[in-house]
Amino acid sequence: MSPELERKSEPVIRETSLDDIIAVRKMQAQSWLDTYPNEESGISKELIKDTIDHWLIPENLEGSVAFMSNIIGNPNNFHHVAVDGDKVIGFVHVSDVDDEQVLQALYVDKNHHGKGVAQKLMIQAMNWLDKTKPIKLEVADYNDRAIAFYRKYGFDIEPDSEHIFTELVPIPIINMIRKGDKK
Repeated sequence: MSPELERKSEPVIRETSLDDIIAVRKMQAQSWLDTYPNEESGISKELIKDTIDHWLIPENLEGSVAFMSNIIGNPNNFHHVAVDGDKVIGFVHVSDVDDEQVLQALYVDKNHHGKGVAQKLMIQAMNWLDKTKPIKLEVADYNDRAIAFYRKYGFDIEPDSEHIFTELVPIPIINMIRKGDKK
């Protein structure tokens, strides 16, 4: 069959399994490397690389699987992956814990940006959440692409919410919130 006649498969969005976690972590690591270096903020590619290299050590990957075993299947968490064939190309994680809804993570492989994958993940996550309640997230203050994406879903920057994400890398972060829809 000629390449022109080959039909491109659509990515599949499905619930994450524990068998997906290592691929999810590797995809997230590559997304960090593609997204977070920012010389103006003092975030070098080497600093990100050092961080993700630590994530990818076999015992740390095993630790990620152990950690995620408390999230996957937990009714207070929604964790789905986007796969293209057998490759993880994105994922979303939202939680509703202690009556606080949080978009914990949304990552898509840069080769799939602009192809609707993030939108599909976000729509499924939003359908799981209670849209009458606020939903919060954190985003790098220089990640204009992500900020614009979240604005499309009703998220606004919380004034005076700037802080530094220091757990891994000192990334300047802002909070965004989507106020609940009126009942």
